[in-house]
Amino acid sequence: NTSARVYAERSTRATGYSALPSHDDALLARGGFRMDWSDGGTDRFQLKGHVFDGTFGERLDATSYQDVAQSGNSLSARWTRDREDGSQTQVQFWYDRFSLDNINLGEDRDTYDVELQHAWRVGETNRFVVGTGYRRTRDEIRNGPILVVVPSSRTDALVSAFAMDEMSLADRSVRVQLGVKVEQN
Repeated sequence: NTSARVYAERSTRATGYSALPSHDDALLARGGFRMDWSDGGTDRFQLKGHVFDGTFGERLDATSYQDVAQSGNSLSARWTRDREDGSQTQVQFWYDRFSLDNINLGEDRDTYDVELQHAWRVGETNRFVVGTGYRRTRDEIRNGPILVVVPSSRTDALVSAFAMDEMSLADRSVRVQLGVKVEQN
C-alpha cells in the first residue's frame, strides 16, 4: 500500500540576442519526491519534498550585470485518519526554505506551518470542519549598497482557527459553504 516517485530536471537558457550583451542566461536544477502510504483502511500518510538551485543573469545598466542566485527546498507531511463514524482527522506539517542572493539584496527565509482539522457529518446534508493552525516565518536580509531593509531580521507568527459548514441542497446538486476564520499575528 505504498507508492513513491522521484523527479529531477535541469534546464539552461543561453544569453539572448541584443546590441549590448544582454547577460540573461539561466541555469536551473530541481528535483523532488513524493511518497504515499495507506494501511488499506483508516490511515493515509503523504510525504513530499522539493529542492531547487539556480543562477539567473540580470543586466543592471548598460555596462554592468550580475548573477542572481536562488535556491530552496520544502518538505511536507500529511496524516489522515478516517473514522468509523464518518468523521475525519487530518494533521499537516510544512517547511519551506528560500534563499536569494544578488548585489542589491539577499534573503534567507524559513517558514514552518502546522495545521490540525477535524470533519464530521451531521445528517445527510451537512459536513462540518473545524481546525487550528500555526505558521512561523523567519527571514534574514543581507542589505546591499543601494537597498537597505530595517530591521534586517524578523520573525512573524500567525495563529489561526476556523470553522466551516458545507450544506448540500437540491438533491446534492447545489452546495453552499459558510465559514469563519480568525487569525492572530
